[in-house]
Amino acid sequence: MSSVPQFLELVWQAIFVIGLSLQVMVVHSLLRRESLRSYPFILLYCSTLIVTSVVERLTYGYLDAETYRNIYWIDELVVNMLLFLLVISLIFRSLGDRPMRGMLGRLVALGVLLMIAYSAFLLWDPRLGKITFRAMTVISRNLNFAAALMNLALWSLLIRQPTKDSQLLMVGAGLGIKVTGIAIAQALRAVLPESYAKDTVGFIIPLADILCLYIWWKTFRSPKPRGAVHPANGF
Repeated sequence: MSSVPQFLELVWQAIFVIGLSLQVMVVHSLLRRESLRSYPFILLYCSTLIVTSVVERLTYGYLDAETYRNIYWIDELVVNMLLFLLVISLIFRSLGDRPMRGMLGRLVALGVLLMIAYSAFLLWDPRLGKITFRAMTVISRNLNFAAALMNLALWSLLIRQPTKDSQLLMVGAGLGIKVTGIAIAQALRAVLPESYAKDTVGFIIPLADILCLYIWWKTFRSPKPRGAVHPANGF
């Protein structure tokens, strides 16, 4: 019976190593090519993933449970907010110089402020008079659900463009796999018994992340195809 937990531990170790390696490979590919100017938020997002992954791995088992839980949820909040902003930056990039860009910018800024205010409201515990992380599952689910909806809007914009930007399409495809995987995992977490949900959710999210990172790495390691001209960055 003890061989099963050992096997699962080996699987987790492999997932961690593969995920971290792909994060480094995406950053390396971005730094080597002109794509960095077009996708600075992906560089920031992957760099943050590297830092949070290493910090969580190094501190696991060495800190008390509450301290490690706080570090984990802070990492999750930062990563989810960056993912949310990454989707927004890709939508702005797909809009180019369209007149609706300015109006959409104001709406997005309002939406981000409302999301931050709502998250702060959920995190604040009036009984204790301080921020707690008991509501982080709800915040994480809401941020990823919003990111999934905006990714659908991104694909709608990209498909309607007369000149297709294949690189942006592949970036959006990888991102779509990631946010869809997270949304499925969060939905399963809400309906499955806790004993099953822990392992199921734990595997779906990193596997979706690995697929996303692999698509990004394959996209950025190749020369950018000639196509539509877009602004240098998302905003």
